[in-house]
Amino acid sequence: MHTAAVAAANTLLCPAFAFCVGMIMQIYYFRTHDLPAAHNYILGGLVAITGPCAFVQSWAACVIGVISAITTSTASHVNVALKIDDPLDAFAVHGANGLLGLIAVGLFAEENLVGDDDFGAFLGGGGRILEANLLGGLVIIAWSGGVSLVIFQGLKYLPGVGLRVDKDTELLGLDMKYHDGFAYPELSQAMVQEANEYRLAEMRVQQKNIKKKKRAAKTPRRTGQPGSMKGSSMEGGSDKDSSVSGWVRRKETRDDASETKL
Repeated sequence: MHTAAVAAANTLLCPAFAFCVGMIMQIYYFRTHDLPAAHNYILGGLVAITGPCAFVQSWAACVIGVISAITTSTASHVNVALKIDDPLDAFAVHGANGLLGLIAVGLFAEENLVGDDDFGAFLGGGGRILEANLLGGLVIIAWSGGVSLVIFQGLKYLPGVGLRVDKDTELLGLDMKYHDGFAYPELSQAMVQEANEYRLAEMRVQQKNIKKKKRAAKTPRRTGQPGSMKGSSMEGGSDKDSSVSGWVRRKETRDDASETKL
């Protein structure tokens, strides 16, 4: 009965702290209240406490919740940086926090709750639980990663299957393509198409701007040429005056000065 009570209390405390810390980070760094992110912080805390829920004290569950929020946010941003297609942050919530849960048992397991000679390394234990759980985590990563690689690579090159749909289906949504309807009744086909057209237009503008910057970077900079559109500033002038219009203005100024002297 005591073990069940400890597990229930920890299962409530950890996601609560993960949610609070996660939303504080969202507000501080992004100045926004992100509801999907809030859900993921709660789920991440639940995943992180699943392993150690019956073997740690309440204070440790709170600490694990704080670490879980940081883990979820970091893993999510790493996914974005590596351009990994994980829109639901499944790895950040389940993968990263699942590994955290394994490590947390080896670090915070309470001596009188484990029922063994060894307990958490942070509490003076010998570290055998931590070593065993780290080894277990590596085996899980190797097994799941290896099997997933074989399956998905096979699907990728299997004729008529593949891993991705065509671009139009991706933008319109799989519900309309394969089920002839939308999962969300408040959305209409016209609304989705309009949003996707706007998104495509925005992407085209961004791509054009990138190409312009690349061309500008490749164009050699000429100095001292009065007719140069791109070049460093002429002697005694600014970057703005190094253009054709700037050169014309300076020439007109010199001509007016000469006429005044005459």
